[in-house]
This record gives sequence, structure tokens and C-alpha cells, in this order.
Amino acid sequence: MIVNNLFSEKTNKKRTLIKDLKFKKNYQTEIKKLNLNKKKPDIYSLKTNINLTKAYVKKINFKENYKTGLNELNFSVIPKSNIKSLNIFDFKIPKVYGECFKTQSKNSDVKILSPYFHLLQPPLSLTDNSQLYKPLWKSQISGIEFLISNKGALLADDPGLGKTIQAIMALRILFRGGKIKRALIVVPKSTIGSREISKESGDARQWEGHLEFWSNELKVKTILPAVWDGGRPPPGFSGNTSLDRRVEWMEQAHIYLTTYALIRNDINKNTIPLDYFDAVVLDEAHNIKNPNSQQSQALGSLNAKFRWGLTGTPVQNYPKELYGIFQFLKPENFPALRTRDYDEITEQQISNSTKNFIIRRTKKADDLPPKVRNEHWVELTEKQREFYDARYKIRKQRILDIVRGGANSDQQRKSILGAIQDLKQICNFDPKEFSSNKILLIKQILKKAIDSDEKVIVFSQFLPFGISKIKSELIKDNFNCLELTGGMSSQERDYNIELFKTDERYKIFLCSLKAGGVGLNLEEASVVIHFDHWWNPALMWQAEDRAHRFGQTKTVKVHSFWTKNTIEEKIDKLLKSKEKMINRLMNEIGDIAVERELEKSFDLDDLLNIFEL
Repeated sequence: MIVNNLFSEKTNKKRTLIKDLKFKKNYQTEIKKLNLNKKKPDIYSLKTNINLTKAYVKKINFKENYKTGLNELNFSVIPKSNIKSLNIFDFKIPKVYGECFKTQSKNSDVKILSPYFHLLQPPLSLTDNSQLYKPLWKSQISGIEFLISNKGALLADDPGLGKTIQAIMALRILFRGGKIKRALIVVPKSTIGSREISKESGDARQWEGHLEFWSNELKVKTILPAVWDGGRPPPGFSGNTSLDRRVEWMEQAHIYLTTYALIRNDINKNTIPLDYFDAVVLDEAHNIKNPNSQQSQALGSLNAKFRWGLTGTPVQNYPKELYGIFQFLKPENFPALRTRDYDEITEQQISNSTKNFIIRRTKKADDLPPKVRNEHWVELTEKQREFYDARYKIRKQRILDIVRGGANSDQQRKSILGAIQDLKQICNFDPKEFSSNKILLIKQILKKAIDSDEKVIVFSQFLPFGISKIKSELIKDNFNCLELTGGMSSQERDYNIELFKTDERYKIFLCSLKAGGVGLNLEEASVVIHFDHWWNPALMWQAEDRAHRFGQTKTVKVHSFWTKNTIEEKIDKLLKSKEKMINRLMNEIGDIAVERELEKSFDLDDLLNIFEL
């Protein structure tokens, strides 16, 4: 009896993903021998039970490829009775596995799926650059060591200091030490990225790209909602979404990458076992700050040994929220409480309980190139002034009527903040002819930047009176622009990000503050423009850090646009009067939490004074 085509053509390639190995039916052939020397390290170790009665490979256990020491296997001399339980390439010498793996390049596409994975790996050194995609900073090494030494921990470094890299490297160490077999990483959908785009560009792009370059030996499975195209189901759709998702989760991998919304739904529908993962990493961990939310409760039900959170926005001064995060990270120390009991937790209590499990490093002068700020003040155009004064008068009267009508403070605040947003849009463009001195200014800055071969990110909180209109005005003067807004699909988003990073024709990236202000690595840009401003300056600083981050080599120039004698000037004065407080809060509690603290610090009189009431 002769057996052939146990392996498909794909095994003849120098680099092969184990998940792509195809096994064909066994059948008789004229080939008598299999020469093991043709592709010396590229024959995979397979423990294969061949069932001739059903004519297919029944069971496959993957091991590492290695030199067997044999020159050939001769199938023609094997009795038929023995083939039923034939073990092909089954050699139980761990030393051989390890020696062979050292011959693989660090960018090899081979992914080992084996219970002996940790035995097949050479030791991982955080200071040996030959084992790393790029050298690590000392602060990153200490962050990695902090994570692996704490089964529950919160990594709260400033944006741009490489929290993603630290988490990935910590997982690699756990995998190589045999401490974990499966890990789950949960991230905002906007930060998933694209493995293919990263490989094509040769540079890490968001989570998929970082995993590909920083942990190439690990197999990563990204699980996202199925996409229906024009009412047509995705390929392979069985008619049962939950069943299809369960099949995806059961596909073997080291790391599973998904989004908050998807993992919450799948846990609630019992699509995955609660003890399926040995480690769980939550990016932007403030997504679980509310301990009573479905999201927090679903993730908290997972039985993982290692639970890590990543955030650039720690909430130390918000005891309830920090307790909510640590209720996931260290459930044994932070049990669920009655709703009213959360409000009784003091800052001192939560600080003492969590201080050993939080690490936060801020950017230092010698970590990154400098960031230089420039404020630009412009007058409104005649049309803008005409519309602005008329709208200001109407809005002021409405606020006055609400105040005199006995509305409570919350209603008054809502009316004032709505009026401010309305007037700020007119500060960008007049509603009829769309005239704007900010547009004239931005064209000057863009021309100078492009002439200097620099790329630019432009942020605005508005769409019709921001990103959309800026783009249409710039296109009139033949500026090549890309945009990034919340309404774009992930494919459109990834495509535009890649174009901006790699295509020299595109020097300008127009980003809405909410969609582009977090989770992006855009160190190709060295100029940042704030076309308008949010209440919370910390959100603006976080947006700037899309460019001012790990990998940046140039000075980052930040330009802020303001209009004279408008609501913007009054807001600027109010924020500057609280500048010391804002800087203190940034160091203590991080950027997003600053906004809530600022709202507390603005009493109703501060807001009424903006309208001279």
C-alpha cells in the first residue's frame, strides 16, 4: 500500500501558516518515497492516524518542523495493516525542536499551534534587539515587567509611550513561559487596524499591525461582526449567526482580537466558554468604568488568570469609576457592591487599595522631540460678523428667558452649552457664503508645510461646519486631502490611514476630533492644526499625540485657530484662568476625566458671564 498527497502544495513553500496546511485524501500512487532533504527545515512534524477505510486523515497534532536525521520514508515497504496507525515524523526529542526553531527568522510566517509551544521557543530577551521588531525604551521594559508580575494591573501611561507594545511583549513572555495558552484582547473598533496593510507597508499599524510585527510567532484571530453586502450574507453563512461565531471562536489561535460590543454580545449569548481565555487585555479600559453596565458585567464573568487594562485616561480621583475598573482587574480584592455603596468609596480608600497595581508614566523632555505651540487669532469676515451678532442676540435672549422662567441649573447649563456650540460653528464659517479667515490662514500654513515636505493633521469637532467644508475649500486650491470621520466604515478608515502614512501625494489628513483623536499612530505627521476647540483642552492634547508619539523624529508644530471678539475669545480666557488646575488634573487623573472636573469647576455664573448675564 502506497500513500501520497498527505500534504498539499502549500507545504512546499518556504513560509507556511500552519492554519493553511491542507490535507487531501489518501490514494495509491506510483511514488514510492518521500525525500526529506528537499526542504530541510520545512517538513512539519505531524502525528497522523491514517484511516484507510474512510480514506482521510483522521487526527492531526501539530509540532515544530525539524531535521529528522532520515533521508527518506519508503511507503512501499510498509504493510497495509500498519498504515492504519502510522506515525509520520513523530519524534519526541524536545532539544531537536528548540534547535530547529532558532533557524527561523524573526519575521517567519510560521505559527506554531502546539501544547508544547513554550518548549519550542528560545528564551526571549527584552534587550536583545535581534528578537524585537524595534528596540524597547527603558520605561517600556519596566512596564512589561510590571504587567507580567501582576495578574491584575492597570497600565496608564501617557498616549504615545507604547502601551500596546508593552502589553504584546508581556503576553509573549507569558506564552513562552507556558503560563497561558489563549489570550483575548478587547479594543475599540477604530483601533483594530489591518495586518495586511501593515505587512505591505512594512510598518506596524494599530493592533493587528503591532501584533504582526511584535509577536510574529503567535497566531492571531481577529473576530468582527459578519458583513452583509447589499443584503447578501457573507461567504459561508450557515443561517445561524451565533453558530458561525462559535465556530470562529473555536478556531485555534494564541491571541483573539475583538471589540467591546462583540465580546459583550457573545458572552451574553453563551457563544464562548467563560474559562476559554487565560489572559484578557482591555484597551481603553475606561470603557468598563461603570461596574453596573452590561459591558462590565459580561467581561467580569470571564475566568482569566491574567487581567490587564490599558488607558491613557486614569480616573484615580473618581473612586467609583476606578473601583469599577478594578472590579474586573482584581475581582478577588474588589467585590461587587450595592449601588449606593459605590458612592461612599473615598479617594484615599481607592488610592491605598490600587496604588500597587497601577503604573503611569508621563512624557519627559528627553523621550520625544519637542512640541511647539502657536496660537493664531483672526477676525471674523463681514458675513460671519453679521450672522454671529444676530445669532448671539437671539441665543442670549433665549438664555435670559430660561433664567427668568425659573429653570433649574441643569436646564440653564444645557441652554448655554447649546448656544456656545451654535456660535462656535459660525466662528468657523458663515452659514450662507461659507466665508472664513480661518480658511485663508490654514492654506498659508499648509503650503509652507508641504513645501517643507511635512505632513499635516487638521482636527475639528464639527462636520458640516468643519471637516466637510474645510475639505471642499482646500480641494478648490488643489490640495490633496484625506478625511477620517465617525461615519466611515472600518475599511474606508484603514484605507485612508494607509494612504496618509505611505502615499506622498497626500500630505493633509482632516480628522474629526472624536474619530481621529484617540487610538491612531500618525507619527508621519509633524504639523497639527486645531481648526476649532473643545471645552476640554486635554482632549486636544490627546489628539496632538497622534503625531507626538513613539517613532516621531521631528519637532511637532501645533497651530491653534481662534477668532477675536467672539465666544471663542471668552472661552479661551476662562480656560486660561484655570490652566494651573487643568495641568494638575492631567497629572493626577488623565485627560478624559479632566472634562468632568472642569464642568464641576465652571459654576453657573462662569457660564452666564460668557453671555454677559
